[in-house]
Amino acid sequence: MVKVDIKLPLMKARCVILVGSYDDIQGRIPFGVDCFGPEGYLARTAYKYRAHPKDGLPFTVVIHSRSAAISVIAHEAVHAASYIQDAMGMIADFDNDELTAYTVQHICELCEKKLRTYE
Repeated sequence: MVKVDIKLPLMKARCVILVGSYDDIQGRIPFGVDCFGPEGYLARTAYKYRAHPKDGLPFTVVIHSRSAAISVIAHEAVHAASYIQDAMGMIADFDNDELTAYTVQHICELCEKKLRTYE
């Protein structure tokens, strides 16, 4: 099981990526984010509005993936970016999609770096 905890302070958010089987990640899902049902999916993204006890970042997105493929992580990172931007009151469209692109890129780069250490 790999866990990547990414803080995005300018967006008042954090993105936690958990890569592994559902059994491996049970009990490691951050405070109150509980929408991962029985295993039957490749990857999933969940959102929770709740300030983190240590840093106070109010928007938390959790990505759980059974696959370490960066293509799967990128797919879920798009959902994560959308959740965060929506929570910030932003409407994502072609005129402001650069923030989405940078958020996805940042999530994928940090996740890929962490996953390389487990190969």
